[in-house]
Amino acid sequence: MDAVTTVFLGGQSAAEFAQLLPVVARMRTLETLQLATEAVPEEVALCQQIEELVIWGAKEIPAAIGRMKRLKTVVMTLGQFETLPEEIGELTNLTLLNVSENASLRALPASLAKLTQLQDLVLEENPQLTGLPADVARRRPT
Repeated sequence: MDAVTTVFLGGQSAAEFAQLLPVVARMRTLETLQLATEAVPEEVALCQQIEELVIWGAKEIPAAIGRMKRLKTVVMTLGQFETLPEEIGELTNLTLLNVSENASLRALPASLAKLTQLQDLVLEENPQLTGLPADVARRRPT
C-alpha cells in the first residue's frame, strides 16, 4: 500500500474508527483522509502526514485536530457541530477552511486569526452563524 494517497472511511462506529486510524496513520504516502462520521475520534490526529482532511456529518470536531500541523485543506461539511475547537488556530499551514452546510454552527473561534496562510474561508449555508470573531473580521488580505 505504498502508493495509496487517499483513504475514505465511512459507516464505521467510533470504536472501529479508533482501531482503523492508527493503521491508516502508518501509510507514508497518504495525503488525503476523508471521513463520513458523526463522531470524529481523537485518533484522527495520528495521521500527521496528511495535507487534506475532509469530514462529512460530524457532530463535534475534536481538539486533537490542532496537532495535524501539515494540513493545508480542511473541509467539514454537512455537520451538526456548534463551533470549532480553539486548536484549529494551530494549523498554521492551512490555506483552505471550508465549514459549509453546518446547520448548527453558531460561532467560530478567535484562534482563526492565527491562520496567517489562510486564503479561502468558505462559510456557505450556516444559518446559525451570524458573524466572525473580531480579529478575523479585521484581518486584511496581504
